[in-house]
Amino acid sequence: MNPVYVQAAAVVVAAISTGFALVTYRKNARTKAAEFLLTLHKAFFVDPTYQTMKTLLDCDGAEEEAKLKVAVDDETGEFTDFLNFFELVAYMDSIETLTRDDTEALLGYYLNRLREKAPVWSYIRKTSHGFEHLRRLLTERETQ
Repeated sequence: MNPVYVQAAAVVVAAISTGFALVTYRKNARTKAAEFLLTLHKAFFVDPTYQTMKTLLDCDGAEEEAKLKVAVDDETGEFTDFLNFFELVAYMDSIETLTRDDTEALLGYYLNRLREKAPVWSYIRKTSHGFEHLRRLLTERETQ
């Protein structure tokens, strides 16, 4: 058999194999991303861990606003754990483990609420508290 044909056949087989490998990789990556989103959704919306803070952010009544201010001023564990969850999401967004569309679809409403609640946004803006990824994400969303 002619060596040129053998080399050509090898190149074709290698190209086809590479194509299949790329398709498989992309499918697996999308599956992993979907699993990660599902995990975040469960952690935030199903598990009771963040329920109190979600309720305080969700309401606009004077009583809830006062409770929210106390949580921020006292830096309660519930409040800082809540912000740490969003810091993780913002970090994952910054390294593109989550796309901006994923972040918006999953948590856009609550990201808005973090900005809308003056005591919370003021707390996040203080660099001494950390939350640099969350601060960046919220600032970028404001300019879009």
